[in-house]
Amino acid sequence: MRESESVIIDEQFNISTRTYYSILHLKTADLFSNKAKEIEGKYEGEFDLVLTSELNSYVTSVILSSVAFLEANINETLSDIFEGNSHFRSEIDKDKQEQLRKLWHLGIPRTASYSVLNKYETTLVLLVNKKLDKGCSPIQDILQLIKLRNALIHFEPEWKSWTESNNDKDKFFKALNGKFELNPFFSKEEPFFPQRCLGAGCAEWAVINSLKFVDEFCNLSGLKPLYGELRDKILIKNKG
Repeated sequence: MRESESVIIDEQFNISTRTYYSILHLKTADLFSNKAKEIEGKYEGEFDLVLTSELNSYVTSVILSSVAFLEANINETLSDIFEGNSHFRSEIDKDKQEQLRKLWHLGIPRTASYSVLNKYETTLVLLVNKKLDKGCSPIQDILQLIKLRNALIHFEPEWKSWTESNNDKDKFFKALNGKFELNPFFSKEEPFFPQRCLGAGCAEWAVINSLKFVDEFCNLSGLKPLYGELRDKILIKNKG
């Protein structure tokens, strides 16, 4: 069985398949994060438009895929509970499973009106009566990652001055500066977002903190993660 799918064969020999796309989103984010590192490894001290465009493409893909991983993961978790696919979630209290099923049937927290973090927090409250600590890492990092994703999806161009002193006026500078290595293709005088921010360091930060966030959610809720050995391979490779 491929790690992204479950297969059921019933007595009439009908075959059903169930894809877990969160794993594919995670693999995509990890793949493009590695590609971003390769591009920066080719940097020789001079600006290169071709390499810069490739790097931006990879890093943008990592950010989008990392947040997609987060949302797909919680949707898959709740769908499994709703449909009774408890082959790896049998440790959940039966009454709490039933509560989650009823709410999921009513669209809570199922629809797009619920943010990614709302879905995780609602699940935590129902299962173990706990809320996310939004003042700590990795949740603070995930909040910034989602804001970064939103800024890229709903991108609006802005005029920005080329002076180092103007970077502290950037909407992401205070929150993200110092969290990862910046894009070496741009000087410190150039705008923080999107130029200096979107580099291999940002890509690695997105992947690692997405995994750490889901790990923490699983530890708090008692649920087992879907991504298995893939998590360890990614974190060991990135020394997370």
